[in-house]
Amino acid sequence: MDNKFILGLCIIGFGLLLLMSPEKHSWIFSALAVGIGSGIIVKKSEKNDKNEK
Repeated sequence: MDNKFILGLCIIGFGLLLLMSPEKHSWIFSALAVGIGSGIIVKKSEKNDKNEK
């Protein structure tokens, strides 16, 4: 697994934990964390095609 994938999963997990928080505006930060985490996972990694021959 790539380090970015693991980082994305950790951020999504943090967002899910925030969702369970009883605080008033925790859903906003939860949505931000889940969005950022899924963006890290879905984003294609930039690889140099010249070096992978």
